[in-house]
Amino acid sequence: MPSEMCCGLYRGTFYLKDLSDEDAALLPVGNAEANITQEMTEITQPNYQSLGGSACKVTYPESVNLDLILHCNSPENLAIAFLGQASQLVGAAVEDELHPVNSIGELIPFLHAPDKSIPVVIESADGLTTYDEGDDYVVTNAGIIIATGSSIPVAGANIRASYTYGANWRLDAQTISQKEFLVVLDGVNVGEGEEIPVVLKAWKVKFSPAETFALISGEDFASLEISGEILRDDTVLTGSKFFTVEWGV
Repeated sequence: MPSEMCCGLYRGTFYLKDLSDEDAALLPVGNAEANITQEMTEITQPNYQSLGGSACKVTYPESVNLDLILHCNSPENLAIAFLGQASQLVGAAVEDELHPVNSIGELIPFLHAPDKSIPVVIESADGLTTYDEGDDYVVTNAGIIIATGSSIPVAGANIRASYTYGANWRLDAQTISQKEFLVVLDGVNVGEGEEIPVVLKAWKVKFSPAETFALISGEDFASLEISGEILRDDTVLTGSKFFTVEWGV
């Protein structure tokens, strides 16, 4: 008996699991759009028995792709897009971090983003002079800016900074090779006037690094586009070795 489903308006959440780690969790990527595409190869045998046309033709998918537009810019999603690793720091107090100063108005970025709710102490390299916030420097999200009229020497002399950073999230980009992921859509079709469960499972997807990331882009929210190819998974013994879609009732 044929199904009665026709209209499709899909919503849901995609989940990814890192297949290189057998203990990895299947975790959501947040708000995302998705497209499945097929790149086709066509082979034809020209017709030599009369003028024009083809005698034979075969068309098959060269590759099956799953492309995601990630509207959630989490550190984990950025790590997938930029072949990196996302981690959360423990947080600590930093003492006497040395930095050279070369100019008034210069940004001095610290090794970690400071917790601005806790005082930042800036001293001369020998520790004999303590400089004043506001008069000598301004604390920013990255570190400090040397203020106009500052008494801090600006001829390459060192200062030392003491500050505290919290449990910051950090992305280290371009530190790992491409990974393969199990991808699951926990979704629903609302196009039929009622919610029909829809579950897509792609057993092995390899995502390419993102080509662009509009980090600051006018009035638009930032988003990431990652393209993945659905690979054949020979460990799947029944059904498709690429992906399945199942509709609930």
